[in-house]
Amino acid sequence: MTFQKLSIVGILIIIAFKVNAQNPLITNIYTADPAAHQFSDGKLYLYTDYDPRGENRGWHNMFKYHVYSTSDLKIWTDHGSIIDCKDILWNNGPAWDGDCVEAQGRYWYYFPMVDKIGVAVSDKPTGPFKDALGKPLITRQSPGIRSEASGWLVSPCVIFHEGSAYIYFGQNEELYIARLRKNMIELDGPAVPLEKPKYFHEGLWVNFANGKFHATYGGNDGEAPDKIGYSTADTPFGPWQFHYFVQEDKAATVQNCITEFNGRHLFFYHQNGPDPFHRQICVEEFQYTPEGKIPVIPRTKEGIGAIELRIDALGKHEAEDFQKSSDWGIETIFEPTGEGNHVVNVLNNNSWILFEKVDFGNGVQSFETSLSSPLKVENGLIEIRLDRIDGPVVGKFTAPKTDGWFVWQKVHCDISDEATGVHNLYFIFRGETKKGFYYQINYMMDYFRFK
Repeated sequence: MTFQKLSIVGILIIIAFKVNAQNPLITNIYTADPAAHQFSDGKLYLYTDYDPRGENRGWHNMFKYHVYSTSDLKIWTDHGSIIDCKDILWNNGPAWDGDCVEAQGRYWYYFPMVDKIGVAVSDKPTGPFKDALGKPLITRQSPGIRSEASGWLVSPCVIFHEGSAYIYFGQNEELYIARLRKNMIELDGPAVPLEKPKYFHEGLWVNFANGKFHATYGGNDGEAPDKIGYSTADTPFGPWQFHYFVQEDKAATVQNCITEFNGRHLFFYHQNGPDPFHRQICVEEFQYTPEGKIPVIPRTKEGIGAIELRIDALGKHEAEDFQKSSDWGIETIFEPTGEGNHVVNVLNNNSWILFEKVDFGNGVQSFETSLSSPLKVENGLIEIRLDRIDGPVVGKFTAPKTDGWFVWQKVHCDISDEATGVHNLYFIFRGETKKGFYYQINYMMDYFRFK
């Protein structure tokens, strides 16, 4: 083979590699702490934490959860935010790694807020989820829990075994298991302290396969930061036998989950994005060893192959999570309310933001967003267009004057019949405020959803 032919073959191989590579799996926003399950409708659901883009106070600035679904591992849909922590009355801190299970014909999402664990419920796996108790399910005052510790009550993981549901949780020097009652919102007896798997730090995930309970977790063997440890046990209560680290890649957080989907074994994990506080979920397929163990699973660029990522128009999505924007007139800013919220600040006439591959299904009827501006916007108009900046207008609404900055007003408009199927979605911002700073428009957009 000549060098020229070899070069062409090499180029084609590189192109094929790029086309088939799909790690990170989730690319429309920054996500972490995966929890994945196949539910009775046959779909696989991936629940994630949310790392907001832009200004970031790290893990203290996480206040929303997202859910993705797939029927074939090829097309994945982001259904938006499923819980807004501003709606949790006992919320006293950021929202970290949760888990969702199906039981009693409903869906139960267990989530921690610093040193408490709550439970939310929904009739659909995509939410929205509502606080099921109006208070935490697990606190430092719960029977069996130490009143003080060096870690937090975090990382709930729920499994079903022999007709009972068990919840694992804990960090650092603490690890607990508790049985859940059939109603899924009460503990059936006190929490039981567990002997920790070797090197355990946080983020225990337990799955049952091949007659064993398999525990994977953020582990530290004395050479920080963490990597993913692996132990097994014969009962959900242990004792745990350590085997090895299934991933040697180190990071400040390395949480993972393992699930089965239509006979395929999947290992989800997150990696650092541009920094440790903007993380990205990845996935690898694996086979259990002949001895029934989880093997060492290297991180790859290929993952499970090329996928298409879509955005569910019916979900609640943050305006600042756009994929592209105009080069001028758009900035993402932090809302100084203590709730970890970011918004889009619109500065110039004709600026725009783009959300790629929004799935409108068989059609939608209306649109809702939340705007803020203490200034009257002359000719203030927001256009909803499909496919192109100058594409068909399927909806439009005026920008109202509100009672101050970060004082929000919901705005609605009708949507035309053209909004069906999958389209790129543009928001085009018009208007001027001559009394504004340097003639800027000066209004803000928080979230949007179609109905």
